[in-house]
Amino acid sequence: QKGRWRGRTRNGRLVFFESAADWLGRLATVRITWAGPWSMIGEAVG
Repeated sequence: QKGRWRGRTRNGRLVFFESAADWLGRLATVRITWAGPWSMIGEAVG
């Protein structure tokens, strides 16, 4: 089952993504698929 994760970019923008992996406390590389004025949605890469 996929989990929904959220984090921030280096410049502080909010990023949401889904992944089955446990990303708690780790850095993730995310490919952005949608960008809005306050946040982005993407998918984990790798």
